[in-house]
Amino acid sequence: EYRTKLAPIESTLANLEIFKQNPKFLLRLKMNLEQESFYEAHQLFKTIHFRASSIDLLDDCLHLIYYGIIYFETKSQLYCTFDLAKVFIDTLKKSTRITASDATLLDQLKRIHRALRSGAEERNEFSVAALKWSSSLFDSRTVEKLPPNFNLVYSPTIVDDSSVVVARLVADNYSTIYQKKFGHFQLHTQFALNYWHEKQYGMARYHFLHSLDGSLFARMVVENHETHGFPSEIDLFLVQAVLQYLCLRNFECAHQFFYSYLQNHPKLDDTKRKRCEDDATTTTKATT
Repeated sequence: EYRTKLAPIESTLANLEIFKQNPKFLLRLKMNLEQESFYEAHQLFKTIHFRASSIDLLDDCLHLIYYGIIYFETKSQLYCTFDLAKVFIDTLKKSTRITASDATLLDQLKRIHRALRSGAEERNEFSVAALKWSSSLFDSRTVEKLPPNFNLVYSPTIVDDSSVVVARLVADNYSTIYQKKFGHFQLHTQFALNYWHEKQYGMARYHFLHSLDGSLFARMVVENHETHGFPSEIDLFLVQAVLQYLCLRNFECAHQFFYSYLQNHPKLDDTKRKRCEDDATTTTKATT
């Protein structure tokens, strides 16, 4: 397992500039890792990171620390894993080259989040730090000015008589403001997928709610209802999530969730679908 997980990352270590400048660091690191000298390896990771960051090799820092996190996770060393996870976030804060569309980084953050599954408090602290950092990628000063009669809601399908351009502007501005407050949509999605895989539906629900993927959220809630819900609660699982979206003024995802739930729940025949749709519509109208 150790070799399988680390081989793709390990093969690129020698190419890092910090190791080209200080090849003895790489030899010492490999020796400590092979001997499973965890304390020495942990300290060496941080020493090399300090050297690299002092000469602005932040990409090297991220690659090195990510490698260390995966290594210690495969060896069930939670403290070392968590400590390096904090170093990883601190390094991200210093970097000015990270963008909100960096898919590789989002995947790494998901993998680190999964690596901390054995420590609930450590994982929660990492989640908060990562999401807070991700919110800094969205500068609220770039939000364009909207017409004064517009409410900023995520509902690109609702447009006024003027043009579709304004509706797109609403959606883009909502996205920026929302992510500035709650963190990166896709990062929430990655964390939600981890919790869903572990059947931690409560935590998955929170992150799905802020992921802006109403359809995927609905499939998780369907599974949650089938696993832990009573048959009589089939409409309650639907209405609860729809109302949560509406409280966030996220009409588009409420719409996605609503119809995806109705389409994907295997216990709903046409009659029950119609009843759920009627019940949900009545409830949401009464609360909006």
